Amino acid sequence: MKPCRRFLDNITPLFLAALLVAFVFPFLSGCSKTHRAQARVARDDGAGIEKRMESVEALAAAGDQALLADVAANTGDPQVRHAAMEKISDERFLAKALKNMRGGEVGLMDQVMRNGPASRAQEAMRNVSGLDAKTIEAALGKITDPRLLTDLARHAASLTVRMSAVVKTGDQAALAALVRDNSLGIPFRQAIVGELTDQAVLADIAKNAADSLIREAAAGKLTDQVALTDIAQDAAGDSALRKAAVGRLTDQALLATIAKDAKNNSEIREQAVRTLTDQGALAGIVMAGASLSPDNEEHTLALLAVESMTDQARLAAFAGNDKLFLIRDTIVGKLTDQKLLEKFATDAGEMQPVRYAAVQNLVDARVLAGIARTDEDGEVRKLALSKLSRDEPSLLVDIIQNAGGAKGTQAAVGALEKLDDQRLLAGVAATATLRIIREEAIDKITDQAALSALARHDGADVRLLALWRLADKALLADIAKNDADGRVRQAAAAKLSTAPAARAEKAITDLIKEGKVAVAARGSSISKLSVTLKRMTPYPLEVQIPAGTYFFCDNSAAQNMVSTADVTLTLHGDSQSTEIPVACANQPRDIPGEHDSFVIGIPKNAGELSKLMAVLGKKNVPYHTKQAAVWIVTDDADYGGLGSLRSVSRFTPRIPGVAHGTRSIKEPEAAEAMRLCDEAGIDIKSGRIWRDREKILAELKPGELKNWLADFIKP
Repeated sequence: MKPCRRFLDNITPLFLAALLVAFVFPFLSGCSKTHRAQARVARDDGAGIEKRMESVEALAAAGDQALLADVAANTGDPQVRHAAMEKISDERFLAKALKNMRGGEVGLMDQVMRNGPASRAQEAMRNVSGLDAKTIEAALGKITDPRLLTDLARHAASLTVRMSAVVKTGDQAALAALVRDNSLGIPFRQAIVGELTDQAVLADIAKNAADSLIREAAAGKLTDQVALTDIAQDAAGDSALRKAAVGRLTDQALLATIAKDAKNNSEIREQAVRTLTDQGALAGIVMAGASLSPDNEEHTLALLAVESMTDQARLAAFAGNDKLFLIRDTIVGKLTDQKLLEKFATDAGEMQPVRYAAVQNLVDARVLAGIARTDEDGEVRKLALSKLSRDEPSLLVDIIQNAGGAKGTQAAVGALEKLDDQRLLAGVAATATLRIIREEAIDKITDQAALSALARHDGADVRLLALWRLADKALLADIAKNDADGRVRQAAAAKLSTAPAARAEKAITDLIKEGKVAVAARGSSISKLSVTLKRMTPYPLEVQIPAGTYFFCDNSAAQNMVSTADVTLTLHGDSQSTEIPVACANQPRDIPGEHDSFVIGIPKNAGELSKLMAVLGKKNVPYHTKQAAVWIVTDDADYGGLGSLRSVSRFTPRIPGVAHGTRSIKEPEAAEAMRLCDEAGIDIKSGRIWRDREKILAELKPGELKNWLADFIKP
């Protein structure tokens, strides 16, 4: 025991410490090396994602916040960065990771901030998940120490981190530093200006920033009236900057002064007017410029002033002021007084633009219905009708039932488009005097009971149209057997027929007589007619509309039409629409419109028209020549009468009592039309066109046509 005791007695404290280090340090050293190795794997962007995530978990289990911060700052993989950041609980290490963060998505975002929206980096950003942005937001949310946030706002390596920290702290000095950093992209710096609130900083940037867009953005955030006034009144300053400053001013007297000062450019003056709210100042601008030429700058300012006015009393006084006639429609468009609006809208002697503006603001459905039904101006009627609701069916029916003339027809058709009530539609179909109204009303009826009632109506054309939509076979059979009108009986029989499809082409007039086709024809243009054929048979039909088919218009003020070429089509479905080439057949009348309806019939001069169309159908001649030939036959037109067809530019001013545009049928077309008539066997020498033969001949250019007419004139 003594030797052992002596050994222990000789062990010094220093020796014990050395012994402890010798045994324990290898274990500690091994552990630290393991953590660093895990961190290297986690940072290695070339390693598999599973291994890297396992390394992050191992570091988290070991509680090594420093190495987790190192991984988060230096990995290029947003997923690994996010996982590492989530494991850090100490806000000092979170701040350290954020401060040193670079690469990955955050690197792309930084490039965008530096290079602007047109950079390739932004294009690349569209293809990434944005996980880094979420990571930064989550990490900053955990940091509460203002000193750490301020440090990040001023010194973070990533612009994205700096921006996020700046927004959170609201550090105006840090924000200003970013705005003044000309190496950063303009869109990014504009966004930073949006976060500034310090008026002194904003004023300094508005006056001194190198880029005009940044100056304008700062001026757009300024509220300090002294600074804004200084910028707005700087005659030598940037125009866009001054305009932005004017838009932020509240001093009404100053705004009025800027608006009236002709030394200022138009954009600045206009901005001042838009910003003004003082009704007296605005009224003064209106009176100063309203009567001047529309090209005058003061006139433009007057219009803008009206747009900014809200004082209804002043507006009402202006609306009745004849001196302001150039802008009265704009003034009336600002009125809300319904009685005053009704007065302007219904005054037939008032200017159309004023009446139109008044109707736009009217809300009384009965007043609108009255205008839609009776007004002389088509555009005003159309606008009034468009403002009527489908929830006013009684007013719609009143418009339909009281339609008269071409203008009334337009209103009736427009009202019918809004009417959905099946009972009311059936009443319209049964009582309307205009064929177009009956046709379109029946087309909208789906209720079979209503159709059954119409199928027994006392008007044959109503019964015929109702049959087309009727599904009751028993009723169809009864009509096919007992109806008083042969055409209706045949139509019902055709609808029930199971006969095989007809292969031979058949003229449309024959198919109408046999009840196999119903026709709805509408005006399309002076040279075309829109025709819808409704098949009454259960099998396809081949229909021929030959040249010379005559269409009678139900509007006595509009021209009848005659087809000028053969058209053939096969009806496979229930109905089919097409446009057919036509010429007008009543030269003194109006050109038909889309609301004019037509029926096929036989004219008084059917024989001569048939002769002419037999020739025209084989000739490829221009429309104007065809029209001249038709008018020579149907209207015994002379050369002066042929001149009623004119080409009018939409820019040509219209003067009452004065013919507009240039005549379309000139001497060559008239001479060719005469030759076509002669070829068809029509005696043109007995017509009025023969009186103008010498005049037409004199204006023809030498050639075959002139030679023909010269020979034809010889006794």
